[in-house]
Amino acid sequence: MVTRSLLCAALLALAGCVCQTPTYVRPTSTGDPWNTTSLIDADPASVSTADLTSHVQVVNQRYWAHSQVNGIIWPALRTDTALPDPDRWVTGGDSGIFTGTALAAFAFQYKAEPSTEGLQHAFDTLRGLYILTHSTGTPGVIQRNAFPADQPDKFGYPAEWASRIAAGFVHTGPAFDDPFGGPQIPPQTYYTRGTKDQLTGMVLGLAAAWTVFDPATVFPAHIPTATSMRDVVKQITQDIAVHLYAYDWYIRDEYGHNDTNADHVSGLLKAALLALVVKTGVAPAQEDYDKEFSNFMLTVPALIISDRFSNFQQYYAHNLRVSRAISIWLLEGPGSPKGQQVASYIGTNVWDFTKGHKNAWFAFAQGITTPSDAAAVAEGLYALKSLSLKPLRGWSSPYHGQAHKPDLGAVASGCTSLFALDPHLRKPVAYTTWQKEPWDVGDEPDWDKQGLLETSGLDFLLAYWMGKAYGLF
Repeated sequence: MVTRSLLCAALLALAGCVCQTPTYVRPTSTGDPWNTTSLIDADPASVSTADLTSHVQVVNQRYWAHSQVNGIIWPALRTDTALPDPDRWVTGGDSGIFTGTALAAFAFQYKAEPSTEGLQHAFDTLRGLYILTHSTGTPGVIQRNAFPADQPDKFGYPAEWASRIAAGFVHTGPAFDDPFGGPQIPPQTYYTRGTKDQLTGMVLGLAAAWTVFDPATVFPAHIPTATSMRDVVKQITQDIAVHLYAYDWYIRDEYGHNDTNADHVSGLLKAALLALVVKTGVAPAQEDYDKEFSNFMLTVPALIISDRFSNFQQYYAHNLRVSRAISIWLLEGPGSPKGQQVASYIGTNVWDFTKGHKNAWFAFAQGITTPSDAAAVAEGLYALKSLSLKPLRGWSSPYHGQAHKPDLGAVASGCTSLFALDPHLRKPVAYTTWQKEPWDVGDEPDWDKQGLLETSGLDFLLAYWMGKAYGLF
């Protein structure tokens, strides 16, 4: 930590503002189905709140029709560009993270607009998260994904899973009990090799569900269960915590194995999980939680020096910080001392470095934790309107191949907002735009011009429903 901080301080001292707004060449419109040149002329400011309401209904419908299996998020794929709808799924290496994130989105949906639909969405996604922590047969093992073992072809299995299988992290588990008392869940083929990233998304979803759903929440009439959402949140939390305790806070599979250096749970993530343990009543861990939280907060001033460099590499680290901090904020409440501390942390260690990136997730996280920041809310709303203009089908960015990434000097100087494109002009993504660099237009081969990918739409759902749930628009 000291070495990294000294290096970052030296870079800051040496860097001058070397930023210039990038110049993009407008491509020639070809008239082909994949051509998105017209997006350059689209105006996010012309999108109304009513338009956003209509769009979220479309995204919700597409998500549940094509981008989930048993409540687990699975970005969809076409095997032929002529197909109007996807007919299979990608290999889903990050379904664990984003199923948790989806649970947060649908909990926020219910908080914003209590309805049978919102409750059903959260119910199904919580069951999906249960599958991702129980289908190995060992409760609490974190899985990256899981799919019904009798449907391998739809998931490219086993051909596209060869390296995962060879490494020993893909297995098929036994049938197991449904957490809500329904029929047994049939055997799942699953991929472990869990990381802190997967756990971060899961904790976010569990924290949101615990916060939104109280024991009196009434389930839809066709779901005959006496088990509450909170009961299942508590069970998942308990099983994850017990498994982690058994391995001294290292993420391990059912055999005690892993092969990633992102497997030790500590710092803000450990504090967030301990907050869940305490708030759900799983164990009397208040002292451990307080200690972990306090120790992390003591490091925050030093981390400010280095966290800005996530804009140079590992942009996704900003997402991890926001997710972990928001989890604690949800569980503690905005007026609590810990809630205020994580709100300040989001401002100093994320928002100060991503302001102007037109990232609705970060902007709304700043907006709900620091209500006085009207500029953040306005930026988030603009970003959400922009994203609504982007096709869910994975056509190339109109600026495909024109990479303009800020260099180290620009990052050190704090000029990165000059490089941020409107979300509708960025490259297509499988899960969420907000995890990607805001200047990434794609420089891969032209496979995406076939429009084979279907984005999950989770980026829109998360930001929209969080904004609505907390009255930002």
